Amino acid sequence: MPNTGEIFAEFLLRKPPDWKLPSGIDVLNPYTDFQVQHLVNSFCEKFYSTNRPRVLMVGINPGRKGGGLTGIPFTDTVALKESCGLKADLPKSSELSSRFIYRMIEVYGGAPKFYDNVLLSALCPLGFVRNGKNFNFYDSRDVVEEVKPYIKQHLEMCIRAGVRTDVVISLGIKNGTFLEELNGELQLFDRVIALEHPRFVMQYKSSQLNYYINQYLEALPA
Repeated sequence: MPNTGEIFAEFLLRKPPDWKLPSGIDVLNPYTDFQVQHLVNSFCEKFYSTNRPRVLMVGINPGRKGGGLTGIPFTDTVALKESCGLKADLPKSSELSSRFIYRMIEVYGGAPKFYDNVLLSALCPLGFVRNGKNFNFYDSRDVVEEVKPYIKQHLEMCIRAGVRTDVVISLGIKNGTFLEELNGELQLFDRVIALEHPRFVMQYKSSQLNYYINQYLEALPA
């Protein structure tokens, strides 16, 4: 029987859908890079090799300097090396969301403990850019219609990978609204918890960083 990491890696590395996106919006897909493929497999083998009942925590879609570069959700190259103990010959990157997540992970008890209890992903594991900047899928109705089947497949994969169904955690309030509506249709999880997005916290609420980290910790299994 495949373990959580094998199921997760297989989904991330599969051939992407052939989406017809609005003009000017492009897919951010790091998984075509051989080094990223190796990195994803190494990360999943290191942190997700058991079938523990993890809580699913999902962001929106990866950004250019984090998961959109490394292939690991919310993980820039600095966190990859310093917190996860993995090296990659990728452009050095530091992303606000990744900095918050790994600060929170450090307070939680470190990457091994965190990933033992949490499957960290994004509602849409492939990212998007418009005019060279990160783009959130839910900001375009046309994009939502294109990617919604893929998002459903991703959530169903997470269930197969053994995540808990009593709760799912959304990173981002608007993201949580979308997830709440989708979950009403799919009936996968009993409850949706929506937390402020890491980037929002770092950009606008950095003086209250410890407050938001505590919010995350309260939502996670001890």
